Amino acid sequence: MPRTRSALVCMLTLCALPAPAPAQEGPSTEELDAKVDALASEVNRLRESLSVPEEEARKSRFGLGPAASKVYENDGLSIGGYGELFFGHYLGDGETRPAHRGDVYRFIAYFGYKFDDLVVFNTEIEFEHVDQAVVEFMYVDLLLAEYANLRTGLMLMPMGIVNEMHEPTTFRGNFRPETERTIIPSTWREVGVGLLGGVGGLNYKLYLVSGLDASGFGLAGIGGGKQKGSLFVWEDKGVVARLEYSDGERFDVGASAYYGGADQDPTERTEVTHLVYEAHVIVRVAGAELRGLFAEGRIEGDIGGSGVPDDPSTEVDESAGPFPVTPTVQRGWYVEGSYDLGPALGFERAGLLPFVRFERLELNVEVPAGYLVDAARNSSRLIAGLEYKPHPDVVFKGEYDRGQSDLKGAEPIQEVRLGVGFIF
Repeated sequence: MPRTRSALVCMLTLCALPAPAPAQEGPSTEELDAKVDALASEVNRLRESLSVPEEEARKSRFGLGPAASKVYENDGLSIGGYGELFFGHYLGDGETRPAHRGDVYRFIAYFGYKFDDLVVFNTEIEFEHVDQAVVEFMYVDLLLAEYANLRTGLMLMPMGIVNEMHEPTTFRGNFRPETERTIIPSTWREVGVGLLGGVGGLNYKLYLVSGLDASGFGLAGIGGGKQKGSLFVWEDKGVVARLEYSDGERFDVGASAYYGGADQDPTERTEVTHLVYEAHVIVRVAGAELRGLFAEGRIEGDIGGSGVPDDPSTEVDESAGPFPVTPTVQRGWYVEGSYDLGPALGFERAGLLPFVRFERLELNVEVPAGYLVDAARNSSRLIAGLEYKPHPDVVFKGEYDRGQSDLKGAEPIQEVRLGVGFIF
């Protein structure tokens, strides 16, 4: 009887338990495969974005180079940079020609941080000739609206074609045009505050910046007067303005001007001002590109100087009369043409660009009264070369450079250069 009772209790207990729910159907094999493929694609995209910038990140913003513009694309930290080096071989008699040369010209690191859609910090740290380190720019933007944004800090002067857009993949040849290195002079940056923006294809920039320091002017012009943000003097200011129109693909046309005091004298016993203006155009048609630029600089006031060359190693016969000093007027211009043969040769991403540039420099147009115009400072240059881009961000450059001074009887200076540049 006890066994019967136990069996009955077990049967009743089993009957009281709830019946198991019917099994639910899981996702199909096809659905699982689709999810796995989607996850794999997202992982690959994230992994590639850490090492190779997407196409959107290589576009120029606010006139800066593609690598310098990365900070505007993604929130948080952005890192980029560029580098360039060259080998030069002078042609001619070893007794008269300069020594062959080469240089690890530049390595640049960009560090930027986009705090949010309003505030962006951007900086360029430059290492020149391996052992010289400078801050090329360092600024903060307040991105208020498309037509009006604020910028303050150490800023590139918005002048010419290459002073802002100076990454090696964006200009032809191993060296930037001499007109833009001397008269503008690139790379030119000063501390200040400015307004920038645009509507449609029309863009503008207007900056108030620290003025030049005329005590650094010399035979070569104003280049030594750039303050570059290093313990700069703020007695004299400068104003620079740029206006440019671009349709986005076929052409860019613009002009800019800078005017400011340069004596930096708090006593106001001396007064020196400097004016430089330029106009430029870039036209692109079916793989061809044509560039042109004209620039002129003018100095007014007491720039001082003894009339002796500013190189202390130069031997001077004081009885021979006046000698060259800082020129008061300089001008230059160039035209350049290039054509990308890559598409015609079936290159998918690579480019092959022959180019030629003719440049005229008149660096002693006018000098202070009583001093000599140095004809050796006026010259013409012809540069012809070929660039190969195995990747849009890497370029190999080769060129022939022939410079001819206006000095009567002067022999031309000829050099063949090979170089490489990259951005990232």
